Amino acid sequence: MPDREKPVRGLQAIHEARELREARKGIPTASNAFWVWSFIGVAVISIFYWRHAQGENDRTRARILAKQRTLAEEAGPRFAELRDKVERFAQLLSKPGPLEEYVDPAAAIGDKGDPTIFKRPGLYLRVAQPNAQTSDKLRAAARESARDAFTACLLHTPHVSDRAGPACHKSKECPRGQICNEIGVCATPSSPYNLRVAYRGMFPLEESWVRDVQTSSEELRLRLRETEIDSLIANDWPVAVGALDAAEYLLLLVDEVPSGWKPKEGDSLEESLSAEVHPVRVGLMELKSGRTLFKLRREVDVHVPVVPGNVEAQRRQILNCALAKDVRESLTVAR
Repeated sequence: MPDREKPVRGLQAIHEARELREARKGIPTASNAFWVWSFIGVAVISIFYWRHAQGENDRTRARILAKQRTLAEEAGPRFAELRDKVERFAQLLSKPGPLEEYVDPAAAIGDKGDPTIFKRPGLYLRVAQPNAQTSDKLRAAARESARDAFTACLLHTPHVSDRAGPACHKSKECPRGQICNEIGVCATPSSPYNLRVAYRGMFPLEESWVRDVQTSSEELRLRLRETEIDSLIANDWPVAVGALDAAEYLLLLVDEVPSGWKPKEGDSLEESLSAEVHPVRVGLMELKSGRTLFKLRREVDVHVPVVPGNVEAQRRQILNCALAKDVRESLTVAR
């Protein structure tokens, strides 16, 4: 007898629907297929965008490094020679222990006025003693070094307000021949030329700068580096190179840090020291020969009358002018 069909339990329609679902397992529905293809599409677009962005970054990086090599070839050797002289003199002047004072007759101030060398173009740098003893620390401190009242009072140069020009953030915003100084104002560099601008301008020659460009994968950071080096090449260096080439002397101040003293919160070591009574080492070097024309150690403690306003700035100006007066007297006596 033929096999009898297995009886169906429950409603026939439910049984058939169950069999249909079993048969369709593994076959994507229209809804599932949409999300699968959407995911694949997003993944493909993301990979394409990533590869495109990496290509753009690689091209930007190549442009920046090409500009850096050009700067290194044209300005690197002349700056490296000057930088080495500056750093050797700074390390000599900041050497721990007593300073052996010395004044060359060529730097003495006589009845006929200032020494001839003071009437020529020069360079100026001021750093704290701990920052002057190694090249890395000196370079970092030099990029923040500010010109102060000491030079104007020592050399009897006319006072020109650093705030007289238009406000700026970059030198490219300034008229040709001017730079954006440390307080964000366009100004023409005057002698002695602050080495801060030169050290900032040559930062792209440092290994750390090049390494940052080589390893950065961020588009915005690479754009920032390119804008930075473009501004230096177009604005800062035409002015800086002329000042460096013309300079005949380096006037260097090294601020000693009193034992136990700490800088004011938010200020650099150099900025805080300049408003305090402390010993300062002052040196003058003839750049061409490398000869030391004088080295002195002085500490001035004067009454500082102040008027309402920026008390710290007034203290800095008065103490720096008093220090300059003391140095002038020492040079005059030396004759």
